[in-house]
Amino acid sequence: RDGIVQYDILAARPAFASGLQRIRNGLASRSIALVCAEGDPLNCHRSLLVCRHLRDCEIDILHILPDGRLEAHADLEQRLLRITGLAQRGLFEASGSDTAIEAAYDVQSERVGHRLAEAGG
Repeated sequence: RDGIVQYDILAARPAFASGLQRIRNGLASRSIALVCAEGDPLNCHRSLLVCRHLRDCEIDILHILPDGRLEAHADLEQRLLRITGLAQRGLFEASGSDTAIEAAYDVQSERVGHRLAEAGG
């Protein structure tokens, strides 16, 4: 949409569901690493798209930070809430609620999602 990849549309495709199932199936007998060149996992589609949809499974998701430390996905989500300004929600919505986290994923995905090059540029 407007030259920016829409992760929600990608996630609704059958090929995406099939890919997630391949990961789950593979984890039954192997350790799996999904890697990219992004320094911060909050700038990576693997966190914002793939891990977003695997986080409710019984999978231990860890992100490798540039200094070699590991960040648990739950900690990444708390950082996501902070950097998107959604850590402080209203009185009736906890900052760790699914609604706040989903909104934070959407905000960050819009910020860092792949953009098509401008025509003629």
